[in-house]
Amino acid sequence: MIYASVNVDMSFQWAVDGVIVRWFDPLLYPEMSWAGERLPEEEELPFGLPHALSSAFACAERLTQVRFTREVLEDHSRWLAIGHIPTVNS
Repeated sequence: MIYASVNVDMSFQWAVDGVIVRWFDPLLYPEMSWAGERLPEEEELPFGLPHALSSAFACAERLTQVRFTREVLEDHSRWLAIGHIPTVNS
């Protein structure tokens, strides 16, 4: 899941079998990593300013093998969103 708000809050989450295995903030990468080890698909992507969101989509493309074209992003007929914010242990 890629999340970005108008308040510049960002989150990238990758889940396998319903379990979040990687969770980080693309804008504050790599300082803000909340779960999991870095994925090989993150390598050489320019996270942070000004490429946080584009790098998050590139990482998702690498992980899913789905090309996020304008047509794919504009077609909401196959989207499903379920929100959950797990507790972060400090």
